[in-house]
Amino acid sequence: MTYQQMLSLIRQRKFLPIYLLVGEGFQRQQALSALVTAIVDPATKDFNLDVFHADEVDPSTLLETASSFPLMAERRVVVVKECDRLPLKTLKELVDTVTAAGLSTTLILDAQKVDFRKEPLRQIRTKGWVVEFKPLYDSQIPGWIQNRVREMGKRMSEDAVDLLHTSVGADLWALANEIDKLCLFVKQAPSITREDVEKVVGITKKNSIFELTDAIGSRQKDMALFILDRMLEAGESATHIIFMITRYLKTIIRVRKGLEDHVPREQIRERTGIHSYFLERFLTQARGFSDARIKRGLKALLQADSNLKRSYQNPRFIMELLVYHLCE
Repeated sequence: MTYQQMLSLIRQRKFLPIYLLVGEGFQRQQALSALVTAIVDPATKDFNLDVFHADEVDPSTLLETASSFPLMAERRVVVVKECDRLPLKTLKELVDTVTAAGLSTTLILDAQKVDFRKEPLRQIRTKGWVVEFKPLYDSQIPGWIQNRVREMGKRMSEDAVDLLHTSVGADLWALANEIDKLCLFVKQAPSITREDVEKVVGITKKNSIFELTDAIGSRQKDMALFILDRMLEAGESATHIIFMITRYLKTIIRVRKGLEDHVPREQIRERTGIHSYFLERFLTQARGFSDARIKRGLKALLQADSNLKRSYQNPRFIMELLVYHLCE
């Protein structure tokens, strides 16, 4: 079942005894909030909503709570986070308890990953709803941003979406946080512009990832080192910079493939998701990347990422060395 299907059914007040939410964290939290809001009356929430963490709750307490009847309400909700850490015996007893005839408990199980080969999990598929949330592809992020902004009652220009995506990445928690800040920043204005994103997110033309990758692509080593220094001084994460440069290099690879196959420019733009404003820049830079340079670049990125995680070297030194290799 998809998240949208689940929302449609709960709006119709159609509930099943068990929901299993699995996968990416932000989307799971949104689904959990939607379920709790739909089922639990705020006036009796203190009596009819119990939230447990699997590795912190005693099995007997969990089973006793799940078998209790709601107080002054139609249903009781029991949430078990990190349910994959529950002993299989406890999980099976819990599923059997809430699916018993006449019980008015809704069990919401939440986990990043579960093993559906195990019997209690297979049982949930037949007696409840399983909603899996896969991480979004990079190409899906702009659409997600637009939908999130619309939910907040605002609009966002295409270049503003592109800048926010490039500045923050694909972390939905971070993106949602920045969108919340942007909506507060623009106050009553109906739209969010690129200039708003530059001010709120803290990425300016002088130290943005756009300018860093542009300098790297053009082999302007001194300029790239200067921009890197400004970004690090502004508190930008070295890990995030590596992620964004890697994404840039992967885009260059796809653009090169399009050029080699004589694909029309507009089709290259559609396939890569590059904003039309930046297309000419990518086309020019892609022509300057040989297979050998791309291989060196990917190797340097992998080495820098490994050094950041495993060595005691200064992160600034690691990043400066990376930029030096990328501009060779």
